[in-house]
Amino acid sequence: MFVNVVKCLSLIYYNAMDPRNSHLPAQRRQLILDELSSQGMVRVDDLGRLFGVSEMTVRRDLDSLEAEGLLERTHGGAVALHTVTGERRYREKDEENREAKEAIGRMAADMVSDGETVLINSGSTTRQVIRRLAGRRNLRIITNNVAAVADLPDDTEAEILLLGGRFRTAAGCVVGDWALRLMEELAPSRAILGADGISLKGGVSSPIPEEAALTRFMIARTRGPVTVVADSGKIGKVCGFRIVPLTEINDLVTDGEVEDHWVKDFAASGVKVINSGGRHGPSALGQIG
Repeated sequence: MFVNVVKCLSLIYYNAMDPRNSHLPAQRRQLILDELSSQGMVRVDDLGRLFGVSEMTVRRDLDSLEAEGLLERTHGGAVALHTVTGERRYREKDEENREAKEAIGRMAADMVSDGETVLINSGSTTRQVIRRLAGRRNLRIITNNVAAVADLPDDTEAEILLLGGRFRTAAGCVVGDWALRLMEELAPSRAILGADGISLKGGVSSPIPEEAALTRFMIARTRGPVTVVADSGKIGKVCGFRIVPLTEINDLVTDGEVEDHWVKDFAASGVKVINSGGRHGPSALGQIG
């Protein structure tokens, strides 16, 4: 009996010392960040049960952490926030996730109809889109992606219009006022754009201000759908320069590793998530009205 009493007292002590059972906001918020670090996302109802507090209290905790730039709120909870502060060279990115980028490129190219004029920006994923569109006749591609155009085969059939401007060796593209002025006369039917970051609150973003400005203008000049192509590693990342909010794009073509909660949250923001294959198979995973 004495042993049982000791065990009970020990449990009471450790429960009292467990910060999950404390109502101190600082302790709860640190545990929320720990959970985000390991899981990538949290839900309000789960946290309420874990801490034994109301969902309103959890929402206040999440709002406070978001205000500090430590997470990003979603409709049912929050996701981890990953900030991109620098730029990686084009050749390095081109070798990363090559299989996923090729599948994304095929899917995005299949969305383009004959007779269209397609605006495509820089990037290793958009390079795969250009490669798959280049062999089609009765198609016009307008791009600043010099590296992708230089790599096209001899049997290219599509008409390629290359924007001029200052050449950025690291990205294999041209940027600047000259490219912006050339686009003032354009009215493309569709835009297919790469991005280094895409998130719910941060929208579509880039670590380079000139590339962000050019891509933003591409979207403004497009009279048809705007599709972002990005492997799942770019989702949930926020770069230093926002291109546009999610409300300015129609579709996101990504790979099969995208988490289900992202699909639902993007759909709620009006963005259709199109899976190029993998875990779920090729399909439209998320859509709103």
